[in-house]
Amino acid sequence: MVAGWTKSNYQAAGQWLVATEDGPLKQAATTSYAATVAPYDSEVAADWVATLPSGEERRKAAVQVLKSWRADTGGREAFAQRENIEP
Repeated sequence: MVAGWTKSNYQAAGQWLVATEDGPLKQAATTSYAATVAPYDSEVAADWVATLPSGEERRKAAVQVLKSWRADTGGREAFAQRENIEP
């Protein structure tokens, strides 16, 4: 659901995420949002990944964002290093 909403209105989906209470629903929605936004705005996706708690789900989200990173403006390498994943 979040992926479709993000594609049609990423700003509204992002505003909803900001207002959503922390928990499993927000974490799943954040993961989906970051993966959907990554090909268009990788740095925004990386910022959303940073809001996830440490652990396997965050690592998976980080890898997905890194795979979709559109252009390297220097941020890709920094993101990979911050998330401790291979670029």
